[in-house]
Formats: sequence, C-alpha cells, structure tokens
Amino acid sequence: MKDITRIHIAKVAYEIELPAKKKLEAYIASLEAYAQDADVLEDIEIRITELLQERGVKQNDVIASADVAAVTKQLGDPKEFMTDGDVVVDEIPTGETRKKLYRNTDTALVGGVLSGAASYLGVNPIWTRLAFVVLTFFSFGLALLAYVVFWFIVPPARTAAEKLSMAGKPVTLASIRQLNKEEVLPNTTPRAIGRIATILLGLGSILAAIGVIAAGIYSLFAIDQVVDGRPVGEYLANTLGSNYGLTIALGAVAAATLVIFLVLVTYAAFKQNFSKRIWITGVALIIVGLTTFGAAVGSAAYGSYDLSERAAQSVVTTSIKTPAGFEKTTNLVAKNVGNDARIEYIVAANPRIELVSSLNDGVSVNVEGDTAVVQYTKDTSERTTFRYGMQTHIRIYGPALKTIDVESTNVQYQGAAQDMLNVIAKRSSNVELDTSRVETLNVNLADSSSFDGQSSTIGTVSAELSQASQIRVGTVASLMIKAPATCGVDATNEVRAVKVNEGFVTYNGVKIINTQYEDSCMVILSGGDDVVDGGLND
Repeated sequence: MKDITRIHIAKVAYEIELPAKKKLEAYIASLEAYAQDADVLEDIEIRITELLQERGVKQNDVIASADVAAVTKQLGDPKEFMTDGDVVVDEIPTGETRKKLYRNTDTALVGGVLSGAASYLGVNPIWTRLAFVVLTFFSFGLALLAYVVFWFIVPPARTAAEKLSMAGKPVTLASIRQLNKEEVLPNTTPRAIGRIATILLGLGSILAAIGVIAAGIYSLFAIDQVVDGRPVGEYLANTLGSNYGLTIALGAVAAATLVIFLVLVTYAAFKQNFSKRIWITGVALIIVGLTTFGAAVGSAAYGSYDLSERAAQSVVTTSIKTPAGFEKTTNLVAKNVGNDARIEYIVAANPRIELVSSLNDGVSVNVEGDTAVVQYTKDTSERTTFRYGMQTHIRIYGPALKTIDVESTNVQYQGAAQDMLNVIAKRSSNVELDTSRVETLNVNLADSSSFDGQSSTIGTVSAELSQASQIRVGTVASLMIKAPATCGVDATNEVRAVKVNEGFVTYNGVKIINTQYEDSCMVILSGGDDVVDGGLND
C-alpha cells in the first residue's frame, strides 16, 4: 500500500504517490533554479500534463513513480539549462547549432526513419518517402534492408533537446517553449494517411499473391500445351538444355518466396503492425527471393550457352550420295521436313548434296522420274539438331527447277535466269527466291504459308492464296491474284509489292487501281519501298 496525496500541475488536479511527488517536486525545483522564467515553467507544466495524458493519466487520476520517470526522461535533464536561457549540449560554443539524425516517431508511419531524415534535411516527409519507394524499386529491395539497419542504429528523438537538434534548431528555452506550443495538439493526419496507405498496400499485396499463385498453377498446365507444333515443356528443355530441371526448381522457389513475402506484407498491413521482426523477416525473404531468381536466370543462361556449344560441336558438313538421274530433275518435292530444317537449293552445273547438321539426322534424297524428293527417315524427336535447338541445312546443288512443291518445309531457291517457275507451298511452308530472274512466276500458297521474292527480278506473277498466306515481291510487270471470298477467323491473306508496272493489280478478275486494298479476307499493298515491311496505314 502506498500513500497518496493531491497536487495541481498547470491548474489540473491529480492524485499522486508520495515517492512520485518528491521526484516531481525535485524536478520542477531544478527547472526553477535554472530557468528563472515563469512563462517557460508554465509551458513546461502544460507539457507535463500532455505527456501524462498520453500515458493515460487524466485529471484526478493517480500519478505513479513510473509516470514521473517517463515524463522527466522525455523532457530532458534540467541541469542542461543555464540562467541565461540557453542550453549547453556537449559543450558546443554559444551560437553554434549541431544537427543530429534521429528517428522522428511523432510523425512516423513505421519506424520514423524517413520522417527523421526529412526533419534532418528540412523537407516534407513525403519527399523522403517517395525517394525511398523509387530507391526500393531500382535497388531491387536493398533499400528495405538499409531501412531496417537505420531503424536499429538511429535512436528516436524523445526529449525536446533531441527533437530540436534533429531539425538543426538552437536548443534554448525559447525554442523548447515554441516546440511545446506546436505539440499541444498532436497532428493525427499523418497516422490516418498511414493507416489508409497500409490498408491499400495490404489489398494490393494479397491480389499480387493470388496472381502469382494463379500464374504458377497455369504454368503447370501449360507445360503440355502445344505451341508451334511442339509442347511447351519440350521447347523449354530444348532451350535450357541440361539445366532445365534446376532452372525450373529455382524459379519455383523464387515464386514461392515472393508469395510468402506478399502474405507477410498483407498480414502486417491489415494488423497495422510493422514491427522490427516483420521487417527483418521481409528483408530476409527479399534476399532469398532475389538470390534464387538470380540463380535461376544464371542457370538458364548457362544451360542455353552449353546447349549452343554442344550443338556447334555436333554439327558438321557431310556429303550425301547423289542419286542416279538427279542431274536431269526439274521438280523438287519436300514434305514434313519440319521448320527446324532448311533446304537451300542452288542452281549449279556440278550436282551434289551436302548436309550441314548432325551425323544422324536421317536425311534422304531420292529421284522419282524428273522429281527429286527430300525427306527425313527419322521422327523429329530423334533428330540430334532438333534437340539441340539448331537448324539443319540441306544444301542441294542441281539443275534449274520448274516446280517447287513443299509441305511444312523451308526452302531457299538460288538460280540464274529462267522463263517459268511454279511454287506450291502448304502447311506453314516458307519459300524464298533469291538472286534469280523469272519471267513468269506461278505461286499457290495455303495454310499459313509464305513466299518471298523481294530480292529477285520477276515479270508476271500469278498467285493463288488461301488461309492466312502471304506473298511479297519487288517490282513486277503484272500481278494477278486469286483468293476465296470467305475465310476463317484470323485467316486473312496478304500481298505486298513494291511496284506493279501495269499500274493495277488484278484480284479475282477485278482491276484494283488503288495501291491499298482491304476486304475481310485479303490485304493488298503496292507502291513504295516501305510497303514490303510496312502496315496498311503506313
């Protein structure tokens, strides 16, 4: 049981324990001895009542010794005050002011580090907070680690002298009195804004976590999806090589770490509890996430490099035996060679066939009458160069061709001047005519196939297109096009010509004089070097 008596502080009545009363009286007596200013003493007593109220001690409540100790510690030691009204801090000469960095917990949103930096620099805290957000983004989260370090090593500004030193103001009785006046009514606006901001941060974090989880689940199902004729998982394996499994595992760990971090931020935001432990955990998660993500990127880069090196070492140029009668062929047929391979046909007097590839790709060239047939004897999954991700080149030197008939194949034809050439391409085939002169060119394209004759001199062009096919030529004498009037979704055909000397393009028997024409199934562009690579409205 403790004895209690009644006192008045700044005309406010309190009950107080006798030991606490003695300590408070000694403190106020020290202030009176040094200050010798009734107005300042009154301000200090008002400040004492405010600090007591902040501790939950209201009028007629009991003041304990702990309350007195806390209040006097926050106000500062009265022995600092001199009779002339100035305060000596570490024997600083009169007239000099030394700034010192503190954490400003009065206007803090989290730990007061940024608010204290703003007071030290003499700027609005919003600028230091915006700078922190920008630095966090560009430093990949390292600014968060710096924040936690400063939270630990920078002390909070508790006493009036510390708060004035933080702002670089002279520590005098007058400045303390002014500080007391400014803090009579605490500004709750920053804390209210902070609560709203943290709630929005929590909502954003939980939505981001859900997005990452959804993306991870989608990726699991996407592994078996077929894109451009091959499963996504197989494509990744061909791209990343032997590091495929390690890269995927590291990426999964990085994604899981990100989800845990976002959940932690959501918890802290909704609880309004950004404690040091949460900050340390968050920074640790950021470090782990960045480390594993960097390791995943490094693993992918090394796997791709190793794959290319293995491919380069495995690919050699070998000769394939020229079949009998090959020197008399006038037609080339290639089916299902695949987009991972390329046929280069070069018109030459000395027929021969070369394979720039792995030794076991299983390429064969046969002659059937006047037709040379190129095909693979192995499935694409068994081709060494396909697994390594390197394109096979089948280089054929032979007589001039009259017809090129390909399906799911890439062909480049290099020849001298000739009167006529027929090109038939289906199922995503690509035919390129290079350094040639052809008087009459007949092209039949279907199923997303394309023909490129921009670098060749061509006279008359007769083209039939269907299902998202494309033809591109340079300057031609005349251009006649046939195409279905109906087509599927995203199956529009496209014709581009630098110039048509006749001045018009014949499309399904109708002369199109305008250099730009478009309907639901056809786009025709002619006139100008930029037409070949430009768009409809260029």
